[in-house]
Amino acid sequence: VTSLGAASHLAHVTRLDLRSSYIKWPDLAKLAECAPFERLASFALRKSSSSGLEREVMKAWFASPMMSHLEEVDFSGWARFNASAAKLMLSTLPLRELRVMRLGGTSIGKTQLGALFETNDLGALEILDVSAQEFNTKASRSLAMASHLESLRELSLAGCRVDWAQFDSFDGKTHI
Repeated sequence: VTSLGAASHLAHVTRLDLRSSYIKWPDLAKLAECAPFERLASFALRKSSSSGLEREVMKAWFASPMMSHLEEVDFSGWARFNASAAKLMLSTLPLRELRVMRLGGTSIGKTQLGALFETNDLGALEILDVSAQEFNTKASRSLAMASHLESLRELSLAGCRVDWAQFDSFDGKTHI
């Protein structure tokens, strides 16, 4: 990882896909610290389910300068990407330029799903995949009332447990 950090010819890499890569948490931490890529536009990560989630490493990644202009993030299918990780992402990762967010098949939970919909920094978001998530009334209401998501063009709710009747109770005060 140290030699990768010193590889100046990789500075212009804009897409980094580490889904199902065999990379250990300490190596991810070193990579975040040396930040060999000047400006990532796209980042994907799905660790094996047995490796858990290292909060401090994820925090270092989200706060890394190479993530400051991210346009796409993909954690889809990573069952260990849970409510704690989602909360950390929403509070640490720069979200204003994000156009694509894929969280399908993660375990972010109902509370963080609602918090995601309420995050005003997601105004540029065009594609949102929250498939296989379970909605509660608050998450449904947050989605229905999220007028800041006006750029959204694709919303994946595949496999979601949504009580569609919940949307009827909002008295037409929705933007969707």
